[in-house]
Amino acid sequence: MTFEITRLIVTDLSENCYILFDPNNDAIVVDPGGEVDRIIQFIEQNRLKVGLILNTHGHADHICAAKAVKKATGAQVAIHPDDAPMMASALLCGAQWLEMDFEPMEPDFMLEHGKSVSFGAIELEVRHTPGHSPGSCIFVDHEGANIFSGDLIFKGAVGRWDLPGGDGSTLQKSLHDQLLTLPENYRIHAGHGDATTVGDEARTNPFLQSDAPWQ
Repeated sequence: MTFEITRLIVTDLSENCYILFDPNNDAIVVDPGGEVDRIIQFIEQNRLKVGLILNTHGHADHICAAKAVKKATGAQVAIHPDDAPMMASALLCGAQWLEMDFEPMEPDFMLEHGKSVSFGAIELEVRHTPGHSPGSCIFVDHEGANIFSGDLIFKGAVGRWDLPGGDGSTLQKSLHDQLLTLPENYRIHAGHGDATTVGDEARTNPFLQSDAPWQ
């Protein structure tokens, strides 16, 4: 069963928060990074029943509204265990130096590579894609051919690997092993910027070419 995808651009860093909801209004929120009032307003106006809050990684611009959305909806929060410490620390997640409002929290459960998470008619495969951060993940909707990629890849670029816990060679491996192995028509909904496809990025993204500017 297909589901709707709404993108809310939040925070001064223009982070993409995605709200997924099926015909029964069962919903999943991906990367609620900030501007919680806007997120809650959309949920309430559309009478959505949010069951899950999924975080692609633990950087502040992707998690800072997670606790407030959980409080408002009762949804369960999940992140990969390698990034879970960031949810408890303004210093580790970067909220301190970004001067973002942050409430520390513990996730309700941990994401596992190769496992699926679901709520209502929405089912997403979790793929662990370290490199931008140790616990970065992408979420793959195989039925609808959608990928929620966090900061692994953007249209024409890739996520930074010079932040604490980042690593360029690990990021390259994640891109080639976990993203480029998906069909070309799969649509990438990135953590920042506009949507693209696996095929378009494979052909045009400079970081995915043989002469990639990784240094």
